[in-house]
This record gives sequence, C-alpha cells and structure tokens, in this order.
Amino acid sequence: MRGFSEALIADLRMNAPHVRVSVVMPGHVGTSIVINSGIVHGKEPDALDEQDLVSVRRQLAADGTPVDEVSDEDLRKGVAMFGEAFRDLAPLSAASAAEMILEGVRQNKWRILVGEDAVIVDQMVRDDPEHVYEPEFWTSLQAKGLFGVSGRDLFASLHWRSEVCVRSPRRSRPLAIVKVREIIRELNEARWYQVRQTGSHRIFRHQEKSGTVTVSGAVGIELSKATWLAL
Repeated sequence: MRGFSEALIADLRMNAPHVRVSVVMPGHVGTSIVINSGIVHGKEPDALDEQDLVSVRRQLAADGTPVDEVSDEDLRKGVAMFGEAFRDLAPLSAASAAEMILEGVRQNKWRILVGEDAVIVDQMVRDDPEHVYEPEFWTSLQAKGLFGVSGRDLFASLHWRSEVCVRSPRRSRPLAIVKVREIIRELNEARWYQVRQTGSHRIFRHQEKSGTVTVSGAVGIELSKATWLAL
C-alpha cells in the first residue's frame, strides 16, 4: 500500500497536480480491529472449534507461551481478552488518531505517522530494513513496550479459574469492579508515574523498569478484565 501510494504521488504530481495523496502509517491505535476481524472471518472466541484451538495453541507455543494445560474454555476466554487488551491498552485512542490524520491532510503531508510508536517503528525499519520481517524484529518492538502485551505476558497473568480474581496486599475481589483511580493509585505506589496524557489515555513510566503502562478512561469508571489483567 505504501509503495502504491508513493507511485501515485509521483504520477499525480505530473498528470493531476490538483489531486493529492497522503500515506497514513499508524501505530497501535485503540480500536476493535482484532475483535471485528474474528467476527468477519467467523472466528469469534466462543465459536472456535477444536481445530481452531489447535492453531491457537501452536501459535502461542511459537511465541514462547505453551498453554497445553489450559482448558479449551479458558483458552477461548484468553483469545477474547487479547482483543480487549489490544483495544483498551493502546497508547492512542481512535479519536486522537483521527485528529492527527486530518491535521496531516490539512497540512498536505504525504507521510502521516500516527502515534509515537509509529515514529519509533519507522526509525527502526530505516535502521535495519533487512530484518523487518524476522521474528526478532517483533520481539524488539515488545521489548520497547510497543503494541500492547504479548501472549506470554497476558497468559502468565491469568489464573485459569471459573471466577478470576487478582490478589494484592489490599485487594481480593472480582476484576470487574476495579476502578481506574484505584489502578492509578497502586501504580504510583509501585513507582509508576504519569509522563503524558493523550485524550483519556494516561501513559506511565517506571523509574527503573523499561516500557510503559497505559490506563484509559475517567477515574471513576471500571476497567475491563483484560485491561486489569494485563496491567
């Protein structure tokens, strides 16, 4: 798509200069694309059959996350949480991404990088284009805290029970009633501090640990299970 768009730009400048083209290269944007892709392809988590689950297990094992002892029912729950985590843990909301894209078009930019992670990925591709499609490239992205949690991180945080709870020195409760303000307080106590905010997305960094943590939503709302588990 990028190559085709760049070819169009050169062609239109010569033959139709009144028509302009912008190439949008987004990073991780908080949308339901993962969830909706499963729906379109008939692969909703609840409808995954035995062969589908075999493929999921094989893919997770290749990512270093063996789930042989996880039941089919709980594996389906985990797949659903992947989609929720992609949406809820994104560093940039869909509305903010739309604003950046429209502003880039208004400024007649032909390259529109959406999000700080898009800028980082763009530079990484330029630094080492030969290895962009190797598994190590994706691993290096995750090491920088980009594009949400890995399968290993998410499944390692799960206790596969019929009622999932997260326990801390001050909490033992169902996940669904954890408020955003409580998460922010506990992050601060663990020395994670907010460094910036885009819309309702708050970005936290640790004094010593690498990567970032994103918490979205008004302080009084409840987090989804996937968001709290990944955090």
